[in-house]
Amino acid sequence: MKYHPLIFLILLSLLACQEVFEAPEKVGKEGILVVEGIIDSGTGSSTLKLSRTGSLSSRSTFKEEGASVSLLNASGETLIFSENAPGEYGINSPDLPSGSTYFLKIQTQNGQEYLSDSLTVFDTPEIDSVYWHREGDGVHIELATNNNLQNSTENYLWKYTQTWEAFAEYRRYLEIEQSVSATGRRIYNVVYLQKDGKPYFDSSMYYCWQQEFSRELLINNTRQQQENRLRQPIAFVENTSPKFKTLWSIEVEQVSISRKAYDFFDLMKKNTELTGSIFDPQPAILYGNIHSVNIPDELVIGYAVLSPVKKKRIFIKRSEVTGWNPFIACDPQQFSNSSDIIRDRVLNSFLPAYVPSDAAPFPQVPFFIADLAPCVNCRINGFNGKPDFWPQPTD
Repeated sequence: MKYHPLIFLILLSLLACQEVFEAPEKVGKEGILVVEGIIDSGTGSSTLKLSRTGSLSSRSTFKEEGASVSLLNASGETLIFSENAPGEYGINSPDLPSGSTYFLKIQTQNGQEYLSDSLTVFDTPEIDSVYWHREGDGVHIELATNNNLQNSTENYLWKYTQTWEAFAEYRRYLEIEQSVSATGRRIYNVVYLQKDGKPYFDSSMYYCWQQEFSRELLINNTRQQQENRLRQPIAFVENTSPKFKTLWSIEVEQVSISRKAYDFFDLMKKNTELTGSIFDPQPAILYGNIHSVNIPDELVIGYAVLSPVKKKRIFIKRSEVTGWNPFIACDPQQFSNSSDIIRDRVLNSFLPAYVPSDAAPFPQVPFFIADLAPCVNCRINGFNGKPDFWPQPTD
């Protein structure tokens, strides 16, 4: 089996500090270069994002456009990125052999050059299993891995993506029509959505998915163990979460990293335990492995790790998680189909959904059921393009 090495370029959001201090690093005239993204040096496509922030105390960023980005090795092999969108650089990479060494090179439009430290490709073991168990507070997700590879490390980094069906609470069969009276007054009326003279529901507002990406640093090592194997907590879903309403999935990515990279992320993890998130102000500057060639002591935000990535996905159905009782913040209300009522009570807060079955025959709408917009239109909090890996909707 071929490995697909990736360069993990982890964005370090060190954009402010808790204490005022004079940083020894220089800030370039155009601000601090920020490098983020995952570069797949296997057969897939990847995107590297470059941006600038004005200073350590600034949270504003600007896309770094027109740069030349490449991956190169000592023998002169160069892999070129192309700018597919402002500040976003993509590449389709060949497999890089285990043990090979590469450098990431960035040259900005104004001639500033940046180079990473040498990056060695390590082997990454397969994830043996991703499993879950139910406790009183919710569902705990863990993984097991066993490393018998020769060119590997004892240090690991994980990230995950959760995906779940986030269907609307109601099928939307109604819409609000607007017209203008002879006196210029707006008239509102709730009517059925119709196709070929029959009612239908707007499926684009009903079938949706949501995703959540790991934000905490998940790292561990086996240096104190006799065997290079791990059981690692990955994620947790609390009892009140709507994620298990129908179908939920998680994909976990596992990466072998060097001891230097591990120490870097370990320090970063300790810092974020004090601040709450890797996106919050950090108590001290963390030193990455991407440097300015023109100004050696210029601060650059980012850390590159060259390693294969192994992935594993599991699905969990609602029926498998017994006793799940998610909190759903929906409260259907009944309204008369009156222009004044629609204008004063419905327009700014609710979306009409359906007519009670005993109200009147189609197409009459004497009154209707409405609820808060997110309960009727799933696109407010989700997206309605079914992921490629997803089975057919379970509803």
